[in-house]
Parts: sequence; C-alpha cells; structure tokens
Amino acid sequence: MSNFTVGEQVTVEARTWPGINKPGGVGKVVKIHTEGPGIVVAVDVRYILGGTEKEVELQYVQKHEELDRGGRSRSRREVMNLGREESSEKPRRSAATKPKKPTSESAASANAGSAKKKKKPP
Repeated sequence: MSNFTVGEQVTVEARTWPGINKPGGVGKVVKIHTEGPGIVVAVDVRYILGGTEKEVELQYVQKHEELDRGGRSRSRREVMNLGREESSEKPRRSAATKPKKPTSESAASANAGSAKKKKKPP
C-alpha cells in the first residue's frame, strides 16, 4: 500500500456499521505502526476538527488531495457615459432635494394628539 510519513495529511474513511461508529475525516499522521522492517500496517491519526484515533488500518486511509478551487469572478460594472465630462468630484445634492428634519414644534404637536387618551371607567 501507500507509504505515509509523520505529519502528512490523510483522509480516513467513515467506518459506521453495527457496533462501529467512527466517522473518519481529514487528519494528520501522528505515528506509524510497522511490522518488521518497513512494512507499514497502521497509523495513528489526529483529526483536524478534533479527536484522535489509534492504529487505523491502511485500507481506510489515503493521502488527502486538496481540491483546487478557482477564485470568485467579479463582473465589472459598465457605466454609460451620456456625453458628460468626467470629473473626479462626486455630484452634490442641491438644498431643495435634501430631506427636511422635523422641528421640535412639529414633533411636539404630532405627539400631543396621541398623548390625549381617555380612560374607561371601571
């Protein structure tokens, strides 16, 4: 089978059947168990998401392959130029288009109507 080295990332298959509940996952080889000179039989694994497992048989372990994912592609926004000269300044809003802030007098008169509620007699 494959030769593993200590510190190498591996993927361990899930072993879940009646009586066994070992979910497997991605981890690093912590120790290599050999039988005789150079015959690897099992490995100890420390999982990346937490937990360890000792003497995992090689039939359930394989080298981890990192998938190459492309980065996000971003579309460029095209702005129509309608013959205006480009300037580095942002267009400013005129005073007529700014929303008016309520004055304390108008806020007080709006609240005065809601404050007058009659209580029902018991």
